[in-house]
Amino acid sequence: MGKESIIKRVVKCLELAGSSNPNEAASALRKAQELMAAHNISSEEILAAQVTEKRVTSGRASRPPTWMGMLVNMVAEAFACEPISIQRFGSGQIAFVGIDPAPELAGYVFTVLRRQITKDRTEFRKTCRGKEANRTRRADLFAAAWVSAAGSKVSAFAASGENRERIEAYLACHHSDLVIHKPRPLNPTPRDYSALAAGHGAGKNVRIHHGVDGADQQRLTCVE
Repeated sequence: MGKESIIKRVVKCLELAGSSNPNEAASALRKAQELMAAHNISSEEILAAQVTEKRVTSGRASRPPTWMGMLVNMVAEAFACEPISIQRFGSGQIAFVGIDPAPELAGYVFTVLRRQITKDRTEFRKTCRGKEANRTRRADLFAAAWVSAAGSKVSAFAASGENRERIEAYLACHHSDLVIHKPRPLNPTPRDYSALAAGHGAGKNVRIHHGVDGADQQRLTCVE
């Protein structure tokens, strides 16, 4: 039996150790301790085993714009997850790390909102005039305001929880080489505030709702 299977057995024993039956609880705790000692399993590994991650596409930019970082962090916070940016072979991914089913939901919400904000930003950019750099900056400001306006709806939808100890244990076991990257700054000028206002208005129009039947109960839809 591999170590991963043994860790799962230990987790199961620890769950049973919370039983209201004193004898069953004591027996389960004793078995968990025996397995950990016999197979040199640390408490950190047990905590990490209770955590999962969901990876989703984020784009190709090695240095993402501020609005993308805002979107990632907003979704991660709403679902009590830790976000990790992963760059491989010119393609970017975000891994949402948390307690199941939070990562799956966070990944789905992020994917839906990223698709919508990318579409809205592209449409807004077509309305901008002037130099290329100014058009890009105003489109980024539009997107940042979009995220800010949509944030309250995502938070209202998600049920957050406190699982920091387990998530930190998972990161230590599986992502010990993390590097912090700063996003590209926005640097707005007085002429750019119309972009912020437009983005805020577009973000307020985002609607997130639960599905209504069985398998779709955890699904979300971003209505245009």
